[in-house]
Amino acid sequence: MAKGELHSVETKDDGFMTQLRLGKSYLHGVDAHERPICVVRTRLHHSSDQRPEALERFTVWDIKGWLDPVVAAKIHFTRSAADLEKFIPKSRIVKELEGDEDFEYKYVEPVPGENDLMKDTATRDKIQEERNGMVERFEQVTKQWIKGEDVSAERDALANELNANYWKLDPYIRARTLYDRIGAIGERGGFVYSKTEETKVEKTQASE
Repeated sequence: MAKGELHSVETKDDGFMTQLRLGKSYLHGVDAHERPICVVRTRLHHSSDQRPEALERFTVWDIKGWLDPVVAAKIHFTRSAADLEKFIPKSRIVKELEGDEDFEYKYVEPVPGENDLMKDTATRDKIQEERNGMVERFEQVTKQWIKGEDVSAERDALANELNANYWKLDPYIRARTLYDRIGAIGERGGFVYSKTEETKVEKTQASE
């Protein structure tokens, strides 16, 4: 969302914010393959509580970019905690789903000024210009790599630079979300489940 949750608070879009505050869906923890878990609590949905327009905006915000035909084909339906344990260790399944994870969703409200960097278009443009140059170099090196030239190390280094550059650019182009406020997004991306996971994310990025 370009304008983010803070914009919804400032414009008193209570219908949209109700979805977030209730926690109808949220990200927490990782599965057996270290992939983020999205918990969708359909029992909290009562169509009479929200306007259709607000619910539609929330739904699009929540899943846009997540599901494509390939991903959809990988969806598995489970009917019990035992079924769920085939994909997620019981220690990582929240108690409300009959697991051992002692977690209760709590929405952290947007903080005034949290998106102020998005107003600094001069810095944004400078970082974006640097990024454009990196992209051009990466494309050139990739063409060499496709031809079989020994440029793998250079290409990997450029890919790492692009990653670092994006997270430098990120606060200037993306409004903050709940997951930024609770520290669930690492400094250079990746979903942080705990301090152990944060260390794992940092080590993984350092080796890329």
